[in-house]
Amino acid sequence: MFGTMQFIPLEIAQKIMAAAEAEARDHGWNVAVAIVDAGMNLLMFQKMDGVQTASIDVAIGKARTAAGFKRPTKALEEMIAGGRTAFVAVDGVVPVQGGLPIKAGEEVLGAIGVSGLTLAQDEQVAAAGLKTTEPDVPRERTILDKLDGWVNDLVAPALPLHETLEGDNQVRLQFRQEIPESVMVGKLVRAVSGLRGALSLAETGHVTECGAVLRIVSDFCTEIRAIGFSLKPAGKPPDAVEEFVNQYFMPRARTQNEFAERRRMRYVSREQLMKAQAASAAMESIDKDLLISTHRFINMVYDSYVHGAYETTMELWNPETGSFEMRGHPSTAKRVQFVEAVFLKMHEVVVATEIVAAKTSHRKVFEQARETRRSMDASAPWKSGGGRGPD
Repeated sequence: MFGTMQFIPLEIAQKIMAAAEAEARDHGWNVAVAIVDAGMNLLMFQKMDGVQTASIDVAIGKARTAAGFKRPTKALEEMIAGGRTAFVAVDGVVPVQGGLPIKAGEEVLGAIGVSGLTLAQDEQVAAAGLKTTEPDVPRERTILDKLDGWVNDLVAPALPLHETLEGDNQVRLQFRQEIPESVMVGKLVRAVSGLRGALSLAETGHVTECGAVLRIVSDFCTEIRAIGFSLKPAGKPPDAVEEFVNQYFMPRARTQNEFAERRRMRYVSREQLMKAQAASAAMESIDKDLLISTHRFINMVYDSYVHGAYETTMELWNPETGSFEMRGHPSTAKRVQFVEAVFLKMHEVVVATEIVAAKTSHRKVFEQARETRRSMDASAPWKSGGGRGPD
């Protein structure tokens, strides 16, 4: 929202204040809220009815402390608790939770301070105000909503689901037909659900977990492409694809003996699927080596989140608090980075939707998905890094 701004415009301060007030009212809370600029000058103040008079100075003090030290006031509270009591002697410092810096990227433009509740609730209200500073991405969210509708349209021919009884009164739900097209639809359901899950994680600051989910979404899209490119009007699909489809519909092991038997089975790997996809692509004059190397590189980046690579652990370090963030990274810039990663990955899911619609002969969804994908191809952020779909 701030872009390259070096200060907090009045309009933005008003939005931050309104969002903080709305959060308080939603919970029936009464608070005092202060917003200051980078120089710790008061920009805006509001005291709701019934708030104790002392909360006025406390809210302003929290805001000025967060702006002056360029970090959440909770960080100072924790430093003092850890023995660094010198902060208590600094004039005007209010080193308790409830003050948060307002940033443009990593640049501190000011801060918000809240008082009147428990310290954790004060910060909750302040954080709600800061959500208005995150990027406004209505177009991307509209596409995500479209994906929900397209998936339901593609699933409809496979309904109603059949129920079969397995083992000790366990019911297993199944599509009407266990065919390659059903696998593609099933994987698309998971891909779109995963995309929404990744977005929720990004928005709440669970950024490394978001990266891990995006890797899974990418796997589902790879599987859809591999099956889709191998389905030809004549001839049979590659052995790897045929075996993958069979394994997909295989019931889960219910006993230790069944599990032991399955362990002796060689499951089709995604590497085999990528090679099958590349072989099919080569028949259509697509550079199969480039296709495989591109997929491997993209997967390598997200693999680091799945396997907990060293670098991904360090992404959770917050130098402002001197601790790892296990409850969601507070940095707006970090959250924005991963929200953008989710929307970049959305292009891959739209392409997968286009492929599923083509292979299931769903003309309406195919045309809508293709139109959306072509629009994405020609615009930021997908133009430079999202990848292109089949024409």
